Amino acid sequence: MRLSPPTALRGCDRWIRRIFKMSHATLIVCAAVVIWSAGCAPTYEQRHAAIQAEYDQEMAKIHAKYDAMARKNQQESADCIRHLTSLAIGSSALELKGVYCKPSKINTTKTGTATLDQWVYEFPDNQTVYMYYRNGNLTAVQY
Repeated sequence: MRLSPPTALRGCDRWIRRIFKMSHATLIVCAAVVIWSAGCAPTYEQRHAAIQAEYDQEMAKIHAKYDAMARKNQQESADCIRHLTSLAIGSSALELKGVYCKPSKINTTKTGTATLDQWVYEFPDNQTVYMYYRNGNLTAVQY
C-alpha cells in the first residue's frame, strides 16, 4: 500500500516525502531512528528517574501500612497492659481467661503446700508485665 503525503507536508523536504514511499516495515524502522535521534526516546536518566519514582511510591505505601499496623499493635499493647495492671490482688487466674492478650510464657513451681505461677507478658515495645499467682490467686503484679 502506498501512502501519499498529507497536504501539510507537500512543501516539506524531500526526505519526508520519501518516507511515504517506503514499505511499512522500513517506515517503522525509520520512525524509530528519527524519534531516537530527535531525543524523544527516554534517556537512561529519565528511565532511572521513572523507576525510582515508582519504587518510592510503592515504598511509601508499604511504610504507611507498616505505620498503621504499628499504631494498632501499640494501642492493643497499651490496652492489655492497662487491663493487666488494673486487676486486684487476690483475684483469680480465671479472670484472665476473657483477656485477649495471652502470656508469652507461664513458669510454674510446685511445693508441698502451694503452686506458684509466674505469667510473663512481653510486648513489642520492650515492656514486660509479670503476674504472680499462688494457688490460682493473684499475689503480685510487676511492670
